[in-house]
Amino acid sequence: MTRHYKQKRLIVPIYKSLVYFIDTNNCDKLNSTHPTTEENEPYAFASNLKKYRNGTITNYYVIVLNTKGSYKKPSIGVLAHECLHLVDMIFRNYGVKPDFKNDEPNAYLLEYFVNEAMKFYYPDKVI
Repeated sequence: MTRHYKQKRLIVPIYKSLVYFIDTNNCDKLNSTHPTTEENEPYAFASNLKKYRNGTITNYYVIVLNTKGSYKKPSIGVLAHECLHLVDMIFRNYGVKPDFKNDEPNAYLLEYFVNEAMKFYYPDKVI
């Protein structure tokens, strides 16, 4: 199988967060670019990573899907699942408490991530 790797950088203004959408089956390239613990061909995951520069620690986030994998392709439902993890990680890092009586902030951020991720991972799908 041919190795592939592409990524899209997304800045989330309201939460001043940096997110990378990555489509890959190449763990070596992934781990050299964004240090994860993946050793095998990835399927789908979201992670909160840290970047160290000039003594400053910065949180950033990645969603990794493998749309050209050797096994079942991640569905749009899997993409939404990973985007929800991303929303939860960002809220946790900013101290935002879940409010089940007003979950609009969660829903809007989830919608934003799913729409942006769809453009990257599934450009031929109509959204």
